[in-house]
Amino acid sequence: FKEEPLEFRPGEKYAYSANGFELLGAIIEKVTGKTYYEHVKENIFDKAGMVNTSFEADLGSAMGYTNKDDDGNPVLEDRRSNASINFIKAGAGGSGYSTVQDLLAFSQALWDNKLLSPEMTQMATSPKVEIGTKNGETLYYGYGFHILKVGDVLRVGHGGEFFGVSARFDTYPSLKYTVVSLSNYDAPAAHRVAEKIKELIMHRN
Repeated sequence: FKEEPLEFRPGEKYAYSANGFELLGAIIEKVTGKTYYEHVKENIFDKAGMVNTSFEADLGSAMGYTNKDDDGNPVLEDRRSNASINFIKAGAGGSGYSTVQDLLAFSQALWDNKLLSPEMTQMATSPKVEIGTKNGETLYYGYGFHILKVGDVLRVGHGGEFFGVSARFDTYPSLKYTVVSLSNYDAPAAHRVAEKIKELIMHRN
């Protein structure tokens, strides 16, 4: 993608970019002298105790099912397996494999400052760029985290999706909640579950 033109001048506005994360992965390799996979396993998976998280599917991985065609249009009446269109191996831009238990372990390690110093954790999970406001809720982006402000409560996490899979990882640090929703259906399957849980949490608090 290095030959592609910029969509806008850096700093003018926000747009999510998986290619940006691929670039960060290349920077990690340049700085550490290790592969991206080695560095992430040693410094995130192992430190957090994420024993069932990897960059490749295995026999225990759930199969994804999609009703989209190869161009991403939701036109198929019956869902089909995503095996023929799924990535063989994940990259820095996404498509890794994990479990609810491992993502809970990641949340605990993150907020216990086992992955970053307290100062760096605060920096990464603090609002940097405002994305938009809807129904009194303001969404920001930090350093690799979506940050939603609902009143005085911050929700820190991220979502993901591909053909036949969707995921949401949300933490509510001030309330001590972690919400993980994983689905082997197209988005917004997992997102609907996470949003309903958000409503329940906010109503309770």
